[in-house]
Amino acid sequence: MAAVPALALVDSWPAAAILIILERVGKAIRNPPRDVMLSHAGKQVGGYGWVFGLHEALDQCGAMFGPLVVAAVLARHGSYQMAFAVLLVPALINLAFVLLARLLYPRPQDLETTPLAVRGSGLPRIFWIYLSGAMLVAAGFADYPIIAYHSAGRGR
Repeated sequence: MAAVPALALVDSWPAAAILIILERVGKAIRNPPRDVMLSHAGKQVGGYGWVFGLHEALDQCGAMFGPLVVAAVLARHGSYQMAFAVLLVPALINLAFVLLARLLYPRPQDLETTPLAVRGSGLPRIFWIYLSGAMLVAAGFADYPIIAYHSAGRGR
């Protein structure tokens, strides 16, 4: 969470690239535990759908308002350093919420009730039809960049 605001402190593209890679690695590390915590909270708060829906809504608000705030700071001050420094505020708020959750729920695994017995009997036919269609769509998208590359004359 500190990598993006730290972009305000760098003055070279290699340092910025390292911070961007660190941000992506950090996101990959924190997403699975976050989803587990959300699933634990879902049983206590109002159901899985409500908790994941709330998380998605807040995520989309951040995805919309974050760039708008950065654009507003850039328009007002014209400084990328200031724009990235402003992103320290939501990072600190996020860290405060993580610490609060840690203090209120030091053992989140204790929130879990006994798991339900799950029985599997294979996947229905409609699943395989949907999967086949999704594979064909994905194959079409995968081929387009290759065709575009060769049609531009770069693949010769």
